[in-house]
Formats: sequence, C-alpha cells, structure tokens
Amino acid sequence: TDAAIRGLTRMVDNHPAITPESDRYREAMIQLGKLFYDQMEQDGVYAVPAIERLSEAVQRYGDRSESAMLRFMLADALRKSIVVLDGEMDSRRSHAELIALSTERNRRLEQAQQNYNQTIYELEGRNEAALSELEQLQLRNAYFYQADCAFDQQQYEEAIDLYDTAVRRWERHPASLVALVQIVNARCELGQYQEAKVANDHALWQLD
Repeated sequence: TDAAIRGLTRMVDNHPAITPESDRYREAMIQLGKLFYDQMEQDGVYAVPAIERLSEAVQRYGDRSESAMLRFMLADALRKSIVVLDGEMDSRRSHAELIALSTERNRRLEQAQQNYNQTIYELEGRNEAALSELEQLQLRNAYFYQADCAFDQQQYEEAIDLYDTAVRRWERHPASLVALVQIVNARCELGQYQEAKVANDHALWQLD
C-alpha cells in the first residue's frame, strides 16, 4: 500500500508527462484518494491526506459520473477524522489550541454534512434501479451520517429532523432503529423528556 501511495503521489504531483487534463491523472488522483480513505480505518494519520486528495478530486471531477462517490468518500473522511481531533482535544493543550481544534472540528462536520447532502441530491436524481450496489449503500448511509454530523455539532433540532427523514426513507432497515435512539438522545439533550419518551416508545415498537 505504501508503495502504491508513493507511486500515485509521484504521478499526480511530479510526473512530467501526465497532465491534470489526462485520464491517467484523473484515475491516479481518484485511486490515491481512495487509498488514503481506506487506510484511515487503520491509522488516523491518513485522515488529512485523504481529505486533501478527495477535496481536490471533487473540485476537479465534481461534474462527472463519479462525483457522488467522491463526495461521499470526502464526507466520510471528514466525519471519521473527528475521532482524531477529539483525541487531540482530550490531551493537555492550551486554551487557544482547544479553541482552534474545536473550530476545525465543527468546520469538518459542517463540510461533511454538506457533502453527504450533495451525495443524496445527486443519487436521488438518478434512476434508482440503475444505481450500483455501492451507490445504494452510499445513498442510504448518507441519510444517516448527515444527521450524525448535525448531532455531533450539538445542533439537536436539525439532527432530529434529519434522523426523522432518514427513518421514514429507510424504515425497514436496521439503521433506522439507531436513528430513533439518537432522536431520543437529542430530545434528552434539549430537555424534551416527554418527547423523548414518545421517541423511545417508537424505537421499542420498531424493535418489535
């Protein structure tokens, strides 16, 4: 994997014969972003290069057929990178560093939510029967993950609306139960305990 990353990096950064307008450059850029994205699962150090490469890929190829896939991976890289930032915030740091990390955390979550939303917009605009299995998975996950982004920003009212939309869209999928539990949590954070009980009863009904 490291050798592949080095080779692809040379192609997109320093290769004298491969220009950004070529198909080889496009394929190398997308594959490099995918590699960094995949490696994030094992090591958070790959988060920043994944975000950088996927952001560039979206900027360059956001009007092509692979746009939705790239936007989903970028959104996912931004969302997953929050774990790394949270770990840094838990360590002993100055007040200024904590403010900077918190600002970056919210920026990434906001960008992730926007890209999930764009993924939904693009994929919903296609014939559902023509979507690949991967595109169907990304479409469904984008609904739930954009709600997670709002929840992690403590935007609980928005999160409730997004989770509710996801539950109605994917009512028969097990992920809808997780969304219902998050609605309960969001209601509790807002001090809306009666509404939380109603949401909890809905979750129990769904479980049955």
